[in-house]
Amino acid sequence: MNGFPKRTGIKERRIAEEHETVASMGFEAAKKCLDMSPMDVNEIDLIIVATTSSTHAFPSAACQIQKMLEIKDAIAFDVAAACSGFVYALTVADQFIRTGKVNKALVIGADLFLSYFKSRRSRYDYFIWVTERVLLF
Repeated sequence: MNGFPKRTGIKERRIAEEHETVASMGFEAAKKCLDMSPMDVNEIDLIIVATTSSTHAFPSAACQIQKMLEIKDAIAFDVAAACSGFVYALTVADQFIRTGKVNKALVIGADLFLSYFKSRRSRYDYFIWVTERVLLF
């Protein structure tokens, strides 16, 4: 990674396993987030996943994660807006909360570009996947 950490602040890189998907990575991130929270998983009213690399067009990664978390009744959808997707997802969740439509939202940002970069040899091989999550209420 040469001078990469100094220029970016990124100290490590992780490579997704062949079996991992945006939904499976998002699920793991969500579980870690929920483990740190005192709330019950079924208090979540809204799940938004910011991604541009979902494995399937449908069901959305958000709906897959909803099923994996066994959340019975929540609005769930993906937002695809490249690098700014997570910010847009946070903004949308904030608006849902401000209007009173939902009380608690789970926002996940996850991308997996392994298959895209496998066919191309480039300096971008470091950018294989990223997952982030936040609970809003």
